[in-house]
Amino acid sequence: MIDRLVIVLGKRLVGNQLTPEGEARICAAFEALSHYDVNRTVLAICGGYSDSQTQSESAAMKTRFESLCLETGWDFPPAQVVIEQRSTNTIENMTCMAQTLLSSGVVNASQTIAVTLVSTDYHLKRILMVEKQMPEQGLLRLLIERCAQHGLHLDISLSQAQHVAAPYPYAGERGQLFALVDQLTLYRVFLEGYQNRCFRDNVTNRHQAVFYQTRDTLQSVSDRLNDAQAPALVSVAGLLGEMMMLTKPPLRPELVSDALMVFDHNLTLLNRWCDPEQGHVGRWWGAR
Repeated sequence: MIDRLVIVLGKRLVGNQLTPEGEARICAAFEALSHYDVNRTVLAICGGYSDSQTQSESAAMKTRFESLCLETGWDFPPAQVVIEQRSTNTIENMTCMAQTLLSSGVVNASQTIAVTLVSTDYHLKRILMVEKQMPEQGLLRLLIERCAQHGLHLDISLSQAQHVAAPYPYAGERGQLFALVDQLTLYRVFLEGYQNRCFRDNVTNRHQAVFYQTRDTLQSVSDRLNDAQAPALVSVAGLLGEMMMLTKPPLRPELVSDALMVFDHNLTLLNRWCDPEQGHVGRWWGAR
């Protein structure tokens, strides 16, 4: 009986190939699987088609996993590898994976399965932070609820030590900046949750905690952009700060929608500029 599910979160391909970050995730999953009973474990890989790629992220990771098995002579049951090929972001990773698992036939309903997540360290950190601080907006909650509706019960720890955090492969200034910028996502998630009236209680205290945490992170981002002599991006970071000040505690509800629009758009721009795996060719800022 299957009692362990190892889920690898997808990472965008470049030129139809795994990037170093995608490689790091699937290699970390391969290493982690050696600690489980292969006869009781399913490997589930997320990731669809992005941009103009003709290969899905999950298919590329599966191919790399199979090559690692061949290189080491390890025989992991092929029927226990499930790929999800429709998602293009982390939210879709969770919703589409729930559907894929339930239709795959490799796991049975009316049982409880322990879940191990595999992603890059900064990404896993952010996912778990949202779950702890804003569970109403949590992606793991979404996965748990979707599966529970069909009798499949998932046990997902909120301790990062219970999951697999692949080291981010870019240690340079730009890579460090990218990991910092990713943490700003926490404030966007809060604004989205507030606008959609997701939060049931303790909204003021949670807003204050997320606001001041994000404000400090944004200051670190701005300092690094100044050091990098990137004045245009300093202006983008400044605009993020302005939207935060518009929505500072106590929050004025009528300002949230417009502030979220500007914050989200410019955070995406900053994220893409900082991403070492984003090719700055053509209108790269408008790519999906």
